[in-house]
Amino acid sequence: MPDIIPYHLNLINGFRVGTRGVNLEEASPSIPSDSLFSALVDCVSRLGQNATHFVEQFNSDPPFLLTSVFPRVGNIRLYPMPIGLLSQFNPNDRETHGKALKKIKFISEGVLLRLLKGDAPSTFLFPKANVLPTEGAALQRGEIWILLNETTHMPKALQLTGEKRIALFKQQIWQRDVVPRVTVSRETQQSQIFHTGRTTFASGCGLWFGLQLKKTEAKMQVDQLISMLQHDGLGGERGSGYGAFTVESKPVLRLPDPKLHELGLLLSRYHPNTDELAEALGAKSAYTLVTVGGWLRSIAGGSQRRKQVMMIESGSIVSIANASIGNLANVTPTFDNKQGELSHQVYRNGHALAIDWSAFTATDAKNEPVRKQK
Repeated sequence: MPDIIPYHLNLINGFRVGTRGVNLEEASPSIPSDSLFSALVDCVSRLGQNATHFVEQFNSDPPFLLTSVFPRVGNIRLYPMPIGLLSQFNPNDRETHGKALKKIKFISEGVLLRLLKGDAPSTFLFPKANVLPTEGAALQRGEIWILLNETTHMPKALQLTGEKRIALFKQQIWQRDVVPRVTVSRETQQSQIFHTGRTTFASGCGLWFGLQLKKTEAKMQVDQLISMLQHDGLGGERGSGYGAFTVESKPVLRLPDPKLHELGLLLSRYHPNTDELAEALGAKSAYTLVTVGGWLRSIAGGSQRRKQVMMIESGSIVSIANASIGNLANVTPTFDNKQGELSHQVYRNGHALAIDWSAFTATDAKNEPVRKQK
């Protein structure tokens, strides 16, 4: 059983992580694992430590693995909705709930543990809107699926009792705001308005991520980096106060190890090695591909656009080809004029943190079409 140390993040002023290229008005309620890792590497560099040495550890024997940063409802940790899970619902649920099942973006830890035990999801699914929940409940208008007995772990302001539980469906955990900003032209000194997206959370709610240690001595350094990162912030627009947080380390969480050559559920992004690719994305798998691009920040030079790389998104179901899966993807920009090149390499961390999903068969996964996004 892998020991995962959960870190709960309490955001001070919301955060911004874009979802579609240059569309600044969209914002995500989660942060990918490779972005979290890159933020830690940036902290290493600005602390005056050897960032190249820190990153090169992950070329052979990663000292730790990270989940992506997911939303949290009080003390209810959320996980990505597993791709392929829709095929596990009985025909009656598919007919009565219709598109509502496809709106689920996150499941609670309680739901995840019930699934890992092999319980049929239909037995604890939330009811249709405007129906009193009994076993499962939906929040955020159907984006979140939790167990009804977990609601005691929600912030008190969001808890509902008795007949009022029918309104849990409408309880808003996060909201996406569009914030006006102004830029000033360096040439004309004229101002121009633009808008950016920001995600904010209800009081007592926030984010969380998990740390799996492969080498126990790594925790001290990770804690030091997170301590620095909480003041710097995560995501974009940090100069405007976005992304800053306070952090709490919680008791160790134990989830089942993935089994070799069986299905695993990704809790992070994954960039397969060449020898893993055919098995990882074989007939049993159901996955989302995401094109990862964007800009880099380095003390060795100005901001530059990274090379794009294709990664497998968290929530995907893949076959586990090796005891340790994934690698560092080199996204260092190159130029015809060598003067523009950085003095160091730039990577995205594609080492995967996965848990066992072997109870779900190849037929189950294939019934859910593969989704692709940019």
